[in-house]
This record gives sequence, structure tokens and C-alpha cells, in this order.
Amino acid sequence: MRRIPAVLGVFALCLAAPDGRAAEATDGGPLPVDAPDPPEDPADDEDPPPDAEPAASDIIEDMEATTTGGEGGEGKLPEPEAPAAPTPPAPAPERTLRRDLLPPVDLPVDDDSGLRRVAAPARLGVHMLGALGTEGLSERVREAQSREEAALLADYLRRTVVIRRTSGPLDVAGDIPMADNDMVRRWITFFQGVGAKYYRLWVARYWRYGPMMRKILVEEGLPSDTVYLSMIESGFSPKAYSFAHAAGPWQFIRPTGVRMGLAVNYWLDERRDPIKATYAASRYLAELYRTWGDWHLAWASYNAGPGKVSRAIHRQRTREFFALARTRSLRWETRNYVPKLLAAATIARDPAQYGFDGIEPLAPFEFDVLTLTENLHLAPVARACGTDVEVLLELNPALRRPITPPPTTANPTFDLRVPPRSLERCQAGLVTLTEGERARYRRHHVRPGDTLAAVAARYQTRTDLVVAENNLPNQKLQPGEDLIIPVPPGGAIPAGDLDDDVTERRGRVVKAAPPRGSRHVKVVVRKGDTLWDIAVKHGVDVRSVAAWNGLNRRRRLRVGQQLVLYVKDPQVGAAQKPR
Repeated sequence: MRRIPAVLGVFALCLAAPDGRAAEATDGGPLPVDAPDPPEDPADDEDPPPDAEPAASDIIEDMEATTTGGEGGEGKLPEPEAPAAPTPPAPAPERTLRRDLLPPVDLPVDDDSGLRRVAAPARLGVHMLGALGTEGLSERVREAQSREEAALLADYLRRTVVIRRTSGPLDVAGDIPMADNDMVRRWITFFQGVGAKYYRLWVARYWRYGPMMRKILVEEGLPSDTVYLSMIESGFSPKAYSFAHAAGPWQFIRPTGVRMGLAVNYWLDERRDPIKATYAASRYLAELYRTWGDWHLAWASYNAGPGKVSRAIHRQRTREFFALARTRSLRWETRNYVPKLLAAATIARDPAQYGFDGIEPLAPFEFDVLTLTENLHLAPVARACGTDVEVLLELNPALRRPITPPPTTANPTFDLRVPPRSLERCQAGLVTLTEGERARYRRHHVRPGDTLAAVAARYQTRTDLVVAENNLPNQKLQPGEDLIIPVPPGGAIPAGDLDDDVTERRGRVVKAAPPRGSRHVKVVVRKGDTLWDIAVKHGVDVRSVAAWNGLNRRRRLRVGQQLVLYVKDPQVGAAQKPR
């Protein structure tokens, strides 16, 4: 029988009034019981950006589900109320690993007060793995005593020792309300275990964006350690895009991003801009904190919406997040959201202490600002600045295509970020652009009856330029699609085509047809797998894996699930990489 956790102290809330008004909280004021939540599946048919990366939240959910055997996001770490009793390791025939395959490892000294560097033991049997609690690594080593397995073993030993060293009180210093409990500790262990390779990437990426984000958070009156919310949402990636159609480093869905002042249109998606999105996240988090007066509840509301949190509070009659998290009044994802954030923050304060040493930080996010009064293709701008289009796109992740947005009455200029210390060169190079390089670019929404020749004539441009710009396989246009039109200097721009609010054609994610020039392979999902791992291993795009198998937010990975992938067939000369 499940043990009901005790609620310490007096009730924070009284019962809701019979007439349905918000109940009064003894420590805060009226609660927004009817506060709107973000839609469950906002813009469900929205196409992800072509360069999208999986969001950290999705990666963690895949790893957690396939590690614990859950399905569809319902896999759970063990319930805190009923931890599994330790089981003595079963005796197993000892097998040894070759000494030269194991690098030196850190082993605990007798009093467990520190580490000592020792050479790899000459004989390291699977019984030792069992004693250290490897949960299945023993069987893997028995099956394949390869260099890869040996490295995995050495890494596990190092992390196991670190876990033993940090079994005392956690460091809860900082400017956000930390916690030291079993829920936080399990997520620390998770990040040290199956999540370690991704956590290392996120720590490296922190040094690119984190310090800048901290300054903005402090400027907006928020605790600087709130930056770790971006880590568990996106892994600090501007390109992150989730199954819930949230984008950017702070994972805004479209309606919330627009409400917070971010432009999301044909030319721009400012949810992906690490600076503008951080300002927007600061405003939204401050709004949630004013609602609750408690950061744990504000973070939970960021994940689930204030309405769901409010209803959980009324149901359980407590404002204490961890009391709520030990019930089912909140979804699994929200119950684990705050402890996951606190675990990430705890490790990030001293990564080496938790086994994350030797991480090479990425270069900081630095740039100069070039103000443009006309919209240009990035190719000639890159040449003028002495850089590459890829560099400009990396500095300007809000651009949805390699073209700056057209000037409008509301926004007559566009600030393009260029590499640091290159502003003067850029300004001098722009003066030398040819007439053809100064072409303006407009969007045309194809209507019934449009032909390529008619569209080109309307903008006083050439059909071959339209074909090349849009990579059109033929000259037949499809109503509803969007074309980018290069308009030569002096060419006419028809009234109305500067409007960015034309509904874009979107494709619902369904089981996609296999690409030409490919062969199919079947992959069985194993423990700890993620879509990202599977896609990278087979050289395909993660969005394609999801589309080929009809995966979405509610239908995720599970151990033993069989996926179909279409990979490049070297025997087919015209094979193209699936997209």
C-alpha cells in the first residue's frame, strides 16, 4: 500500500468557496484557479525548423523512459515512498579485462575521504561490478569485453566513487531556493549515469550562452541561477525544438512567445534568439513569481501552466511543491521538473566534484551589430564581412532563412550580428556590393491560377532566379506554398506582399514515405536510447525518424520498440540523404 506523505505545518490553503471563486491562501492571496494554461498541443501541425535539434526535455524524457521501461513519457524514476530494497549481487563466473584496455581509474581510499589515482587492476571481475551496483553493466561486459566496454567500466567506476564522496549533505548555496532530498538526489544520479554524455555537452554550451543569460536575468530582477531552467529545457541550444512545438533556449510555444513580445513570422522566430528569448523568459518568470511568491511553484507553472498548479494546490491544500510532487495532482513531467532543475544546478556549481571534469567550454557568444536598412541575402553580406553564411546564421539563430527580413514601417532597420571586430570591414564591404547582390527579397503566397511566369512578371524579375532561389524541381506551382522572390533594385513590390501574417503551409507529422535511393533498416530501442542517439548512429535526421514512425508528443520511445529507418544505400547512384 502506498504511504501518504505527511504534510508538515498548518494547511496553507482553505477550501474553495462554494460559488467557485478562488480560495484565499493564508500565506499569499487569491489563487488563479481559472488561470489559462498553454494549449496541450499548440500549433500541432507546425513544421519544425530545418536545422532543429531535439530539446533537452525530450532527450531526458526518452532516456528516462527507456531506462526505466516506461512508455509515452510515463516512465518514472522509482517512487520516493517505496525505494527498492538492495539486492545482493548474484554470484557470477569471474571474467577479466585486459590490463592495457583499462585507463587508470580513481578508487576510494580506505576511509572514503578522498580519491587516489591507481593503475587499472590486473584482474577486474564482474563480481566487482555487482558490488558497485552497476545494474546490468556486468552482463554487457560478459557479452562484449571490448575497448568501448572497458572505457565505459572505467568511467562508471570513477562516477561511482564520486557519488560515494557526495553522499553527505548537498551544497544548497545560491540565489535560488535549493533542496536536498531524495527526488533531487535521484536526478543527480540520473545525470551522472545515462544522462552524462548530454550533461557534459550542456555544461560546455553553458559557457557560450550562460554568462550572458545570467546578466539579463539579474538585470530583470531574477535570481541568476534561474539560468539552469534553460539547461533542462533546451540544453542551452537556440536550435532546440520539442515534440510540444516549443522552440529556442527557453522553449516557448508560439502563443506564449508572441504574448511575451517575440516575433514569430515568415522571416523571424525570435524564440530562438538567446538574448531576446532570455528577456522574454525573464518577464514570464517574473509574472509567474508574482502570482505565487514562490520560485518552485513559478517553475512548475512554467512547465505546466498556472491553472494546473493552482488546481493541484487546491486539491492537496498545500503550497509546498515537494508535497505536491509526491502526489499525482501534477503530471509526471511537472512533478520532476523542479527536482531536475535543482539537480542540474547542483552539479553545475562544481561539475568536477560530480565526475564532469575535463569539459572543454565553448567560446562565448560575442558579436558586433551591423544595422541594415534593406533586406539582403546573407551570402553577399558574409563575403563583405570576410566570413561564412553559417557563421552569420549561428550568430543570428532567429533568422528562419538566410535572408534578413524586409523593412516595414514598424521596423525600418534590422540589426544583424556579425563576428566581433568585423564591423568596419562589413560596412566597407557593403558599399561595394553589385546591383545583383543588392536584390531585395519578398515572400509570395501562391494562389490558385498563379504561374511561375506570371509571378516573376509581377515582381519584374526572372523566372530562372525564382527557380534557383526556391530550388523548384519544375515550373508548376502548388497553391498554398510560399516562394521567396528576388526583386532586382528598382523592381516593383506589389501592395500587400510585405505582410508577414499570411498563413503558412504546414505539414502534419504523419508516417512519411521513404526517400528515394534508400534502404530500410529496423532498429530495436534499447535501454537508455534516445531518438537523437538513433538518428546520429544511422546518419539520418531526427525529425525523419519521428516522421517515418509516426512518433509525436504522446507516442514516444519504449524499450523493445521496433523503429524503421531509411538510410542511404551506397549501391544506388542517385541516393540522397533523407531529410
